[in-house]
Amino acid sequence: MKNSYSALWGRPAKVVLVALILGGLGLAIPSYAQETQTYYCSPTETLTIKMVEGSAIQVTLPDGRTVVLPQAESASGNKYSNGFITVWSKGNTALVEEGGNVKWQDCVKI
Repeated sequence: MKNSYSALWGRPAKVVLVALILGGLGLAIPSYAQETQTYYCSPTETLTIKMVEGSAIQVTLPDGRTVVLPQAESASGNKYSNGFITVWSKGNTALVEEGGNVKWQDCVKI
């Protein structure tokens, strides 16, 4: 028979308690799923990048297509690729390659 302590502090309650403590200390894990970055690639074209589950991003390309790209190895900056579409970002700039060709470049974060 469980005592009242273990019934009161079961796993869900412990998770909530830890989240409350970390949040109170300012150490909560940020919610990247809500973070969206927008880049201007030209006066009329924008690229939006939203962090999603794991280390992937959801990208809305300037032509309106939306794709999810997993993170790829990069020597510098951030790289996400599905093998056909690649998004590189470093600092406040980004570029998009499609099929090995640069499709949009000099995109600047706003």
